[in-house]
Amino acid sequence: MQMPKMGGAELITALKSNAETANIPVVAVSSKQNESMQRETRADLKIYKDIEIEDQLANALQTVLGTAKAQPQAAGK
Repeated sequence: MQMPKMGGAELITALKSNAETANIPVVAVSSKQNESMQRETRADLKIYKDIEIEDQLANALQTVLGTAKAQPQAAGK
């Protein structure tokens, strides 16, 4: 979510407000779960690098490709 020229929240807002890009799935990647990422509701999926990265990535790919439904993440997992 932290990027050099535009923050992730700004990018998501720009993508979702443009008719040509509004339907592109957005996967937010963060170094860890934190309050700001928990409040982020515009991203279609969130991946946290500090926990079960392989499982999260597999789930995100399945969801984006339409092969499975996203599994809800347990709090504090």
